[in-house]
Amino acid sequence: MAGYMPGTTHNRVLETIYKRRLVERIENIDSSQTLYALTARGNSFASAPIALPPLITTEWQNSTQQEHRLGVARFMSVLMSSTKITESYWDNANDLREVLLNGDYILLGEPQINAAYAERFGKKKYPTPDTLPLLYKKPVAKENAAPLARSEVYENSWWYMIPPYLHAEQDEPIRALTGENADTPLTPSPETIVMQRHPADAVLAPATMRNGGAVAIEIERYPKSSAAYETTMCRYGSALGRARFSAVIWACATHEIANAIERAAEKTGTTQMCTTFVYDTGRRNGSFLQGTEFRVCE
Repeated sequence: MAGYMPGTTHNRVLETIYKRRLVERIENIDSSQTLYALTARGNSFASAPIALPPLITTEWQNSTQQEHRLGVARFMSVLMSSTKITESYWDNANDLREVLLNGDYILLGEPQINAAYAERFGKKKYPTPDTLPLLYKKPVAKENAAPLARSEVYENSWWYMIPPYLHAEQDEPIRALTGENADTPLTPSPETIVMQRHPADAVLAPATMRNGGAVAIEIERYPKSSAAYETTMCRYGSALGRARFSAVIWACATHEIANAIERAAEKTGTTQMCTTFVYDTGRRNGSFLQGTEFRVCE
């Protein structure tokens, strides 16, 4: 989960996470061995839902998929480290990480969001008509009850999946479906486009789940078309997107990708909520499978 690669010595890994106060050393009585135990901070880090799932050999052959998974895990490792970020990833990066480590924000990975959404609304592109009222309504604590517990935020992380909606002059939820088995409820037109659901690669969600308080993280290793970036920023900049997110942070493999995203943000009126930076892993083409670092390029 921390993004360390096979072949890295155990001593190096243990020393690193010890310096980050994720583990503590416990010496045996005869001092012949040194044991390590998770600290409270380390336990929180280890339980964050961003771990890479076990992979079989054939899955590693899909290098594009694994590059992306490792990229997200490495970026989250940097963000959750207690070491101060000396090179600014984005404005107020250290402030945001501090509230994350303090528990004011909760880290949600894409698998967690997808799983919560599928459990609540199914795995089809569009939910059934009877679940629509819930889909567009933010989860809240019961009346006269305490604020949402951390476990409840995980359970309700489906809220950070931007749901299907109609993109026209005004963003509106999809209120009418043709039927439970229909994948396409409405026919797109030049005036009305059906936006499918969209999860971010990771989300920094406020523990209180307050409106518009979350930060989306997107890792872009390979370039997409201008239309694809415009569509994504339309989702984040829509009424439904802004009800969930205040900012979108893009970690880009090249300056060309970053420039394309910035142009898309300008075209869609989402410049103020969009931040980009270019990363480098220290290896050719910024490979996460072989690289050993995750740092910001000038």
